[in-house]
Amino acid sequence: MKQGYNSRLDESLGARNGKKTQSLKDRRDESKGAEKGAGKRAYSAVSTMDKPKKKRVVQRASTMDGGEIKSVTRRSGRRVETEKNKETGFKQKQKFRKDGTVKKTVTRTKGGVEKEIERGNKRIEVQKYKDEGVKNRTVIDMVKNSAFKNIPHSMVEMGSRPENNVILNKIMKATDNAMKAYGVKKIKK
Repeated sequence: MKQGYNSRLDESLGARNGKKTQSLKDRRDESKGAEKGAGKRAYSAVSTMDKPKKKRVVQRASTMDGGEIKSVTRRSGRRVETEKNKETGFKQKQKFRKDGTVKKTVTRTKGGVEKEIERGNKRIEVQKYKDEGVKNRTVIDMVKNSAFKNIPHSMVEMGSRPENNVILNKIMKATDNAMKAYGVKKIKK
């Protein structure tokens, strides 16, 4: 059987302050009064009575193509999003910083793995494909390429395909806006 509030407070007071000549009830009343005077609730000094805070929040959703998205937000403010599709074997995991920027993206397919990692002023891109025997590792200095900092590599790849001209136009507009924001003059084609 669990201890009650009073007996837990008595135990806590005894452990903190040692043996006194005062009765336990008087000590409890004094403790409650001191906490009330400090603007706290009664029994707040005893941590075993408090419910633990939620460590994380988990949200789940399904996609139109039969996949599943899971978003986990930690108490620290960091977020991890995972997208899976069992039929195609596609898995993508993104880790976000407290400010909402992407820290790391790992994409797994049946053929291989692609990673994009941002550390400080550098972006590291790793590609491994078992079937083709391809292993690439590219390090990009973000300070030199600051106008293109906010455009993910995957968007640039998709935009380069002829069937995705709409995406290419969006990327070009985003690039122009980024260049204006950083004070870069237009580049001649």
